[in-house]
Amino acid sequence: MSVVKVTLTQLIGAFKKHYAFSSKDDQISHLLILFYAVECGLKAKYLKKYNRLNTDDFETLPVNKKYGHGHDIYAWVKDLKIPALGYIDSRTNKPLVQMHERLRYGTYSAGTENLQVKFLRDLSLYLKKEL
Repeated sequence: MSVVKVTLTQLIGAFKKHYAFSSKDDQISHLLILFYAVECGLKAKYLKKYNRLNTDDFETLPVNKKYGHGHDIYAWVKDLKIPALGYIDSRTNKPLVQMHERLRYGTYSAGTENLQVKFLRDLSLYLKKEL
């Protein structure tokens, strides 16, 4: 179960706000918010796919059995059958997870993970069109 109940409308709103901020620059804070924008967008798309209204409904959907309520962007992309955005080997989450940790803890070096940034940017543009 989600710790905080979030509605589909709130997820879409969070995606849009985070996306707007993250698209201003490629500094650490902007890229970290990009992760959260994508996560909110993917969860909103998932709720829409199953015609559900809030994150409490995850308990009754396949996502609960597959991934729990995790932050596994690749798992969401795979489950949602999002078209070929696979700049990174989608069989492993490792490069994106490591980048996320470096952003969170301030050890990210700009320009070192261009493929992951491109993946997230392209995915966020796709989600912007879908939501």
